[in-house]
Amino acid sequence: MLDHKVAYRYAKSLLELAEDKSALEEVLKDMQSLTAVCNQNRDFVMMLNNPVIHHDKKYDIVSRIFKGSLHPITGSFYLLMKKNKREKYLPSIAEAFQNLYLSRKGIKKAQLTTSGPVSAAIISDFETLAKKVSGSEISFSHVVEPGLIGGFQLKIEDKILDKSVKKQIAELRKSFTYNPYIKGI
Repeated sequence: MLDHKVAYRYAKSLLELAEDKSALEEVLKDMQSLTAVCNQNRDFVMMLNNPVIHHDKKYDIVSRIFKGSLHPITGSFYLLMKKNKREKYLPSIAEAFQNLYLSRKGIKKAQLTTSGPVSAAIISDFETLAKKVSGSEISFSHVVEPGLIGGFQLKIEDKILDKSVKKQIAELRKSFTYNPYIKGI
């Protein structure tokens, strides 16, 4: 819970500063690239969370990874994180920043999860459906999760339409274990 609060506060401050300096889109790109690096490289996130690695070393690594591609506001923000010894919050801050940006722009997040790859036409149909249901602009993403076995899950903000085989099996299992003749089950 503390991580979320810290991340939200830093992200909100960074968003307001970027808006004041008319660099919101550039800082957003920096936060998106940080999120991409964190998603692709587990060792990077572990390094940020490691209390043994000195803060100067962490800052040096982050600077080398993003060398020359950061907006000055983002570079100053990373330096502030080093000074405050808050590097471990960078992935959470990047995610919170992107969520605040979408919220400020009136864009809702939608995610389609399928058990395997699907065609671009199907993804486009789901994106159109999500726009129609939400009544606003959508930031759409597609995730493949083989654990669903089959079917799909469509998540729009906090609402989920779950038509996966995994859920249907769970519901069948629950219905088979229900016994109306035994009290308390």
